[in-house]
Amino acid sequence: QKGDILIGKDGARYFEDIIIYNQDEAPALLSSIAILRCDEEKVIPEYLYYLLKTPSFKKDVKDNYGSGSAIPRIILKDFKRMKVEYPSIEKQRKIVSILHDLDAKIFNNQKVNDNLEQQAAALFSSLYNRSNTEVRYTDLIQILGGGTPKTGETAYWNGNIAFFTPKDVGTPYTFITEKTITEEGLSHCNSRLYPVNTVFVTARGTVG
Repeated sequence: QKGDILIGKDGARYFEDIIIYNQDEAPALLSSIAILRCDEEKVIPEYLYYLLKTPSFKKDVKDNYGSGSAIPRIILKDFKRMKVEYPSIEKQRKIVSILHDLDAKIFNNQKVNDNLEQQAAALFSSLYNRSNTEVRYTDLIQILGGGTPKTGETAYWNGNIAFFTPKDVGTPYTFITEKTITEEGLSHCNSRLYPVNTVFVTARGTVG
């Protein structure tokens, strides 16, 4: 329904893709999407949406409610266990008003960045098409891969080695990663350490 909050609950980006459904049409949905419907006498959808997207709330969810190693996910019954704090409706509306204004600024900045990226891509394309040199792709690059340490082994995580995942993709550079691993974690996964200016390509799932 209009006003429902939709959350991707399965896969590498679980609890990352969160939207408020604002269209009049009534859609059917994949089973990998959770639907949250607010009791608007207590909490308005926009306030809950912003709350769910805060880094601290996401971290709490992933630390305490996520499950699965091959395909991480949150099962629906675990949503019922999550604790949510909320102020009065009046204060919620004030908070949402401020955040809406910030979102509008971010949206306009993204439009400017998108325009600049399109210009850069067009320039690159025009220069590339002037080249008359053709070689095998693998004459220029090495194709390598990574791996993930066992997620349930605490000794492997929260070290000082940056651990890149699809959610860390930058435009085009990544400067910080959400997760880190320890030396022991590195020794128990199939990844090597990669130097600055390595190009990463996501290759699986919905972000492949």
